[in-house]
Amino acid sequence: MPIVMFHIATSSSGKLELLKSLGADLAIDYNKENFEDLPEKFDVVYDAVGQCDKAVKAVKEGGSVVAIIGAVTPPAFIFVVTSNGSVLEKLNPFLESGKVKAVIDPKGPFPFSQTIEAFSHLQTGRAIGKVVIYPIPQETRRRRGRNHLVIKQYYSFYLYYKAKMLC
Repeated sequence: MPIVMFHIATSSSGKLELLKSLGADLAIDYNKENFEDLPEKFDVVYDAVGQCDKAVKAVKEGGSVVAIIGAVTPPAFIFVVTSNGSVLEKLNPFLESGKVKAVIDPKGPFPFSQTIEAFSHLQTGRAIGKVVIYPIPQETRRRRGRNHLVIKQYYSFYLYYKAKMLC
């Protein structure tokens, strides 16, 4: 029997098109609909926002909930990633091919001197993608090339990639 994957994602209404462009088959506006109340239940639910109690309600009997933050409600399990440079470099082909897409908030990247502003923006809940803070001056980053900055961003995408591998 072939495996059929159907990706559903939740967001506010302003980010639904972004979710679809990233490959979501169904994008749900969480302000209008509760994913846990859908009649369909899912084999795997990936909780990246700390709503494990809702995720457990949306999973099929025998399914899995993968949480990366917050309290875990059984049968969910927490997924923690630690890595080093050599593991992160292995992700480069996936980023370059577009199989893993980097979504960087359009207000960034922020220089280290604007770390407080970056975190304030993140706390508004209006960030789109990852909020990036770069620790080295812009001119040094240009000399080192794009790959240096991309490798520093891999950790966030690694979580996404590993969770997709579980589906």
